[in-house]
Amino acid sequence: MDLYKQRIIKDIKEYALSDDAELITLEQIKLIDGKLARIKGALKDSEPVKGGSSHHEDEMCDLIDQKIELKNQLCENRKKRQIVEWCLERLSEEDRLILIDMCKAEKGDAAAIEIGLKIGKDERTIRRRWHEIMKKYQIIKGGCVVE
Repeated sequence: MDLYKQRIIKDIKEYALSDDAELITLEQIKLIDGKLARIKGALKDSEPVKGGSSHHEDEMCDLIDQKIELKNQLCENRKKRQIVEWCLERLSEEDRLILIDMCKAEKGDAAAIEIGLKIGKDERTIRRRWHEIMKKYQIIKGGCVVE
């Protein structure tokens, strides 16, 4: 399978899971915020060792680094999601159904049969259309600019 088709499949699978991934990332950020609040409280109660930083300050720096990384990841994932949505919006409803269901499927044959039954087309037509739609999606994606 062509590299661009593999990337489209990966993008669509990630898109399908993106809502859950965003919620998990936001929960991780909340947990870090809670840890940071506890450390800030502990810092007020302790004096650092002369000539060095306290263990709490080091831990706080590590947590801040983790939080920055998670926020960057969140922004990157949101941009990827915007690009996929932008591209999908430019496809017909039937094309979106074929593309998303075929990309999410582990076994393409079963998915093609199932999609074919939904829209009244045979499996070979679905497979042929899927490859055509992936080319169309890639061309659309080439014109996508998300700010």
